[in-house]
Amino acid sequence: MQGLQDPHAKVRWAACQAVGQMCTDLGPDIQNDEHAVIVPALTEVMKDFNEPRVQAHAAAAIVNFSENCDEEILTGYLDNLITQLLGLLQNGQKLVKVRSELTSSYRRCQCP
Repeated sequence: MQGLQDPHAKVRWAACQAVGQMCTDLGPDIQNDEHAVIVPALTEVMKDFNEPRVQAHAAAAIVNFSENCDEEILTGYLDNLITQLLGLLQNGQKLVKVRSELTSSYRRCQCP
């Protein structure tokens, strides 16, 4: 998770890629065991409006996380995630907006 806080945008982007891939490959165990670390770290990266590609990749990693996550765990983070995604839609650049729209559309399909 240290890579998500690195001063270099390319390192943060790569860290988002790695976290997203681990969530896909190691789910649902990683979601069950590490959600309290992963979700806050990714949502913090989503606040970086100076690096829209990194923001978008963090949003994509959240999608990977949510695919194998128990509803009980995800429910605790939804308010914050929705707030972050709305912020990206309102203030983000085009790339971030597209990724955010895809993320929110995906979540609508997953939640009853």
